[in-house]
Amino acid sequence: MRARGAWALAALAALPSLSGCATLFGLGLRPPDAGRVCAGPLVPSQQLPQDLLLRAQVQLRAPGGDWKLTLVARTRDGALTLVGLDGFGARLFALTQRGVELSLERSFGRALPWPPQNLLRDLHAIRFLALPGAPLPEGTHRGRVADAPIEERWVAGRLAQRAVASPGGGARAIEWRSDGRGLELENAGCGYAASYLVLEERGPGPPLGGPGPRITSRLRPGRSRRG
Repeated sequence: MRARGAWALAALAALPSLSGCATLFGLGLRPPDAGRVCAGPLVPSQQLPQDLLLRAQVQLRAPGGDWKLTLVARTRDGALTLVGLDGFGARLFALTQRGVELSLERSFGRALPWPPQNLLRDLHAIRFLALPGAPLPEGTHRGRVADAPIEERWVAGRLAQRAVASPGGGARAIEWRSDGRGLELENAGCGYAASYLVLEERGPGPPLGGPGPRITSRLRPGRSRRG
């Protein structure tokens, strides 16, 4: 009986804070995410390869601290959806791109350690903002995709590095591991970096990890390392 009474008191004590949160959610108010939304080009979603499924483990290093999560991206019916999962597989957010417009849904209505919009723009830099004609001859190649300046370095038929310039200055610099399963991304202008380990990918287009063997079954997650 005493334990049941203590539980009831704890539940009653929590009611004011819960009702306050419910009021905020009802008004459509959400706490701001940590960090800032960083500029970057987007390919319109209707121009992306369709029926594409990508899954990657991401270790983000940002000014507010590290954030480890799994990203799942899917293109279907002219839209791109990016879902973030925590270590237990629970959904943290779902970000949908239609055209170049973005809509964000947080699963728990709370602030996130980093704006998901940045993760989506990183995905575009890694997967979609590629120079045409791959594989390209060895050396450095420059061009524009989605009106963004792109620079790529190819070595022995393999994409080794890519830099994607952002509006207003700065660039996302990407370096692929030689095994095609991982990569390192740095956005010095926005003050963060990230390691990607490819877990699964299905559908058209070049692999997320760069030219190499396509990964069609889920890998056992492990620690990302620099190539």
